[in-house]
Amino acid sequence: MPEAYYTVDQVAVIFARSTSWVYAQCHQQKIPHHRLGNGFRFTEDDLGEYATQTRVPVIPAPVYAACVPVDCYDLVPSRELRRREGVAKHLAVQAEKQRKRAAKVEAGIAKLTGRTPT
Repeated sequence: MPEAYYTVDQVAVIFARSTSWVYAQCHQQKIPHHRLGNGFRFTEDDLGEYATQTRVPVIPAPVYAACVPVDCYDLVPSRELRRREGVAKHLAVQAEKQRKRAAKVEAGIAKLTGRTPT
């Protein structure tokens, strides 16, 4: 008994695509098919072969957490920590500048008044 052949319309329904997509795949020779006269026909083996060809393998996600000990996460500063450290450094520099300015002002006042700076 000969195999059952599917038409373009039936294949479009099976793959939930349009008939123009099926025709395009046939013309690009991406779907295995049989040419009978002026039309395309497909067997179950042809459709199964196409499904196997287009199968995308599952790639396991990389496992980073298992490779790095938990303690190592503390060694890498977070963006927020780096921002806070930058702010702290900036404030320390500003405080030092203000202390130097205050010392100069106090020295100037002491010079004008004849008192010794504290």
